[in-house]
Amino acid sequence: MSSHWDRQVGGQHYKGMAIQPSQYIVANNIPWLPANAIKYLSRYALKGGLQDLEKALHYVELAIEDYKNDINRQASAGDSSAGIPRHINGGYADA
Repeated sequence: MSSHWDRQVGGQHYKGMAIQPSQYIVANNIPWLPANAIKYLSRYALKGGLQDLEKALHYVELAIEDYKNDINRQASAGDSSAGIPRHINGGYADA
């Protein structure tokens, strides 16, 4: 029986990879913003070129902004885990 990981809808740009970005992202519980950067960085040479690199950069910039906001929010709330962003300490479930 084939796995859902064996099927790709809309192209072949992930099929030749040793591990598909989505498998890596799921296996490592990577949140949405950095996950999208990984996806675009993984495929830029096979699909979107410069535009995919620009998309990846945009998601990295969003992740940096979110990371900084999260640390500031934790520090101002007196959270004992301040300095450990929620991305590392449980993902986005508490957003």
